[in-house]
Amino acid sequence: MSGNKNTFSQHGYKVIKNAISPKLIKETQIKILEKITETKKISNLNETSLYKKFKNCVDKLNSNEFDFISQISNYLIYSNQISKILKEKKNY
Repeated sequence: MSGNKNTFSQHGYKVIKNAISPKLIKETQIKILEKITETKKISNLNETSLYKKFKNCVDKLNSNEFDFISQISNYLIYSNQISKILKEKKNY
């Protein structure tokens, strides 16, 4: 069982990531950053800048991990971002 878990964690991420367009990935990353930084609009950030900004926010995290992830998940569901991801043509 553990071998399957390692295989998915090593290769499954790439499969899932390749199923979502880069534009939608960036849009989702920006929505997450806007939520956790409580910023109205974030733009003009490249992938490295988005990651660094997200990492900085996580490093300063005051709540527990579950609450943090729950807020992001709920926001992505209610902002219809999850629907956009699931409706991507690559996912059919």
